[in-house]
Formats: sequence, structure tokens, C-alpha cells
Amino acid sequence: MVKLLDYADQDQNLEANPNPFALVTAAHLRTRQTKHNPEQRYQATRTLVRLLYTHGWSRQRVLDLFSVLDWMMRLPDGLAQQLW
Repeated sequence: MVKLLDYADQDQNLEANPNPFALVTAAHLRTRQTKHNPEQRYQATRTLVRLLYTHGWSRQRVLDLFSVLDWMMRLPDGLAQQLW
């Protein structure tokens, strides 16, 4: 059994990893780290969304992961509008 918190110090490795679950793990960790700071969450979400396009994934995979990020990393309406 693996706890996602075990990967808390591996942000760069997770972001560079071509496995989509690594990106989802990074999103989970960033969501926890930015729980009470919407501006930091906005920046983290933006970074992860940009990473979606660097791995050479199919359009459908990017859209699916985009939906997961949007669901996991909820932003206040004003920041969500800025992001999209």
C-alpha cells in the first residue's frame, strides 16, 4: 500500500513523469498544500494544466486529465474564470 503523501517531496519527478497517474498525484499533493490559499492553488493549477501539453498525450487524454484537475483543484469563481 502506498500513501500519496510519501511523494510530497518529489514534485519535480512527478511532473516530469510521463505516467498520467504521476500528474494526478502531483495535483492531489498541490491541492493539499494550497488548501487555504486560492492564489497559490491558481498558480499550481495553471502549472499543471500547462504540463498536460508537454507529455505528447492524445487530445482525449489531455481533456480527461484536464477534467480531473478541474475537479480536484477547485478554484473560487473569479480565479476559475481567469484560468479558463
